[in-house]
Amino acid sequence: MTTKTETNLVAWNGETYKGAGDYYDRIRADERFEDLDADEALRLAIYAYNCHADANGMDLEALLTEEQEAFYGENDSEADFTENFVLETQGHDLDNLPNWLVIDWQATWDSALRFDFYSYDVVTVDGEYKKFFWRAY
Repeated sequence: MTTKTETNLVAWNGETYKGAGDYYDRIRADERFEDLDADEALRLAIYAYNCHADANGMDLEALLTEEQEAFYGENDSEADFTENFVLETQGHDLDNLPNWLVIDWQATWDSALRFDFYSYDVVTVDGEYKKFFWRAY
């Protein structure tokens, strides 16, 4: 039997995050996390499920701090993430590059950044499509 939370914690490819649903329920029921909005709770649940197989025994407050440090934001695609990451970390001004220069942001993600970061396509508890990014440890 699938709970409402499990039904809503779904990867874009249709894979149900049953473990993440359990974490999500724990987080939402814990008054220490009452200030987290739905997206923050969803991110923490996915992070716990995917990064810490033993997170049931972990202190969720410590895990929240770790998730917040590793979280690199929400973007529409890996290409958008890569472009934003390069601009933020390298300080390049793309407006002043020659118009004949071609930058393939998706290829940059595929060949380099996907080893240092990971992303999950999810449908949030509100039915919205989101793409979250975290730094890999």
